[in-house]
Amino acid sequence: MTSFCHDDKRGYIPSESTKKLEQPGINEDQWLTMTRQFEQCFSTFAGNEHQLRYACEKLDYQRPSGLNRCKAALG
Repeated sequence: MTSFCHDDKRGYIPSESTKKLEQPGINEDQWLTMTRQFEQCFSTFAGNEHQLRYACEKLDYQRPSGLNRCKAALG
């Protein structure tokens, strides 16, 4: 994965930190789409199924909104 910001800009990711971005198994194109179009990719929450269900339980939602989108994007 490459850096998308200059090293003097906010949001710059040093090359030694890119392994953390690669661990979830998200390729560069998916990462760019999810970060640039976050609201279109995820309707309310983003995370795995367990995290979405936990958030909905805490917020007293009946079901996790956007679960299928998160599964498709994050596995």
